[in-house]
Amino acid sequence: MTYSYSLSLYNKESGAPATASYKLSAAFVSVFQISEGCSLFRLLDGTRAAAPYTYSAGLVRFSAISGCDYTFIREYSVNAVPTDTATVTVLPSGLYSGAEVALSVTPALGYKIVAVRVLDASGAEIPVRDGYFVMPNSDVTVAVETAPIEYTVTFMDGTRILSTGTYKHGEIPTPPTAPTKLGEGYYVYEFTGWNAEITADVSDALYYAVYTVTP
Repeated sequence: MTYSYSLSLYNKESGAPATASYKLSAAFVSVFQISEGCSLFRLLDGTRAAAPYTYSAGLVRFSAISGCDYTFIREYSVNAVPTDTATVTVLPSGLYSGAEVALSVTPALGYKIVAVRVLDASGAEIPVRDGYFVMPNSDVTVAVETAPIEYTVTFMDGTRILSTGTYKHGEIPTPPTAPTKLGEGYYVYEFTGWNAEITADVSDALYYAVYTVTP
């Protein structure tokens, strides 16, 4: 018995679809010439499933199942510009033209994400919305812009601001010159330090001058 199937081809350069037909017997292994880097999918009742195939010397071989259509789709790659300040992960999905691709971008400790740019092979920017972009007809490059996280640290003497500074994540704030406080009557105030140990910044902070009082 002979079966007829349709084969949908997607041009590597333009992405434009083209359709070819072929015939095969139930026991025959079909052979088609197609570019390397494609994925083969089996289509049945609106459901798509990956179909195994082999590729050698420009030829693709696969065993067809009766009643199914087969589609070759050229898959592309997502390449991240190397950086020590962020990690880019492409969540599992087909990287073929028109597919919605999910990106997970995680900043390194002490950094925040400023912008995520996706560029196609020509350098044109592809919109990224809510962590997703639509795959073009080419490989893409992901460039992540980061910036150091900065914190504001203020040193106080009661309600008086002694100094305010901005520090990057992990930097140790520099305190101002030890303040002085005028005595009241028979009482003398001696500065003994700050209300908390001055440590590397991981958030905004306030430090208050501490005094001992002697009569």
